[in-house]
Amino acid sequence: HTVTDNASNFCKSFKTFSKPLPDVHQINSCTFGNFNEDSDTGNCSTDTADDEDTNLNLVDVYEVLSTPVISDTANDNFSLPSHITCCAHTLNLIATRDISSIDDSKYKKMSELSFKKLQSFWNLLSRSTVASDKVFEICGCKFP
Repeated sequence: HTVTDNASNFCKSFKTFSKPLPDVHQINSCTFGNFNEDSDTGNCSTDTADDEDTNLNLVDVYEVLSTPVISDTANDNFSLPSHITCCAHTLNLIATRDISSIDDSKYKKMSELSFKKLQSFWNLLSRSTVASDKVFEICGCKFP
């Protein structure tokens, strides 16, 4: 994931170029036998072979990089990770823009106390992995 502020240029970029990537990772199943004995009973099975004669395609990198791509699908080669907007930035926008226009003194005092508590919360989560894990355990989500 990539965490950014709520700027429209970021949001548009991630909406345009963000898409799920195909799963290219392969899980190999290996058994290594008994570690207490001096035996070579290890067994590892994969779907692809690592032999020298396996289908090897050589590509001229200079040719690939110097040839212009003229296609409507040229942007399909670029993909951004999934996007998360920063909740601290969102709260900051609320605090600086929306709350500043309110004239009620009781509300302002309560909001200042609330934002001080939230700032302490963000500071704790950003500095402590234990606190972050505990919040994830309780809330079921991570705070960026």
